[in-house]
Amino acid sequence: MPPLPVLWAAKYYEIQKYLTLTHHAYSPLILVMNKRKFDSLPAEYRTILIDSARETAAYQRDLNAKQVAEIIAGLKEAGMEMIEEIDTTRFRQIVEDPLRKSFAEKYGMDLLSTIAAEM
Repeated sequence: MPPLPVLWAAKYYEIQKYLTLTHHAYSPLILVMNKRKFDSLPAEYRTILIDSARETAAYQRDLNAKQVAEIIAGLKEAGMEMIEEIDTTRFRQIVEDPLRKSFAEKYGMDLLSTIAAEM
């Protein structure tokens, strides 16, 4: 299933009657910069970039949440039947530990801890 904005733009509601919102993935917009270039900037500029990126991330997530709410309303209005809340406990029990272990083996616990701290 594509992200909701893609589903909406592609008019899936014209051919698909049911949708379950599993929230199993989030497709972030990623800001990337060459590390050597970033490190060459004055500390003040690096701070400005980091602070601005965090501010922009919060703004983008808010915009995304509003857009998703509008799309869900539109899909319902178009006749799509939706299950919006599911119990993900069993899914998490099955995949969380093996996934964390695999990720830690490949990338290390430091990266996993850094990611968790940003959430």
